[in-house]
Amino acid sequence: MRSARDVALLIAVLFHRSGERRARVSNSTTRLLAGRRNLRAAFVMELSEVLATDFDLAMVELDTGGFGITPIKSLEGAKAITAKRLLSEAEVRALRRGSNNLDELRREIVHQGDDEAGADEA
Repeated sequence: MRSARDVALLIAVLFHRSGERRARVSNSTTRLLAGRRNLRAAFVMELSEVLATDFDLAMVELDTGGFGITPIKSLEGAKAITAKRLLSEAEVRALRRGSNNLDELRREIVHQGDDEAGADEA
C-alpha cells in the first residue's frame, strides 16, 4: 500500500502528462496507484489535501464514480459570485436579520436540477 502522499505524486504526474486542463481519475486507477482494494474515506480526504497543498490540484469525488482533478490556480480567474449581485434586497435583508428559512431557495435549486435532468433526457 502506498501513502496518500505517494499516490498524490502519481496522480499529479498523470495529470501533468495528460496535458489536460481538467481530468477524471477512476476509482480503479486510484486503487491501482494506491495498491489498495478499497479506498477508505480517510485516505481519500488525505489524498485530496496532499494534492491541494503539494501540487495545487483540487480533487472532488464525482457522483458517477472516480474523481475530478483541476488546478486550483484555474479557479483564481473564475468569475466571482456575490450576494450583492445575485440575491434580491429582500433576501439580503432576511439574511441580515438571521432568517434561516431557506426553503424557497432550496426549491429553486431542486427545480434547476429537475430542469437539467430533463434537458439531458431530451
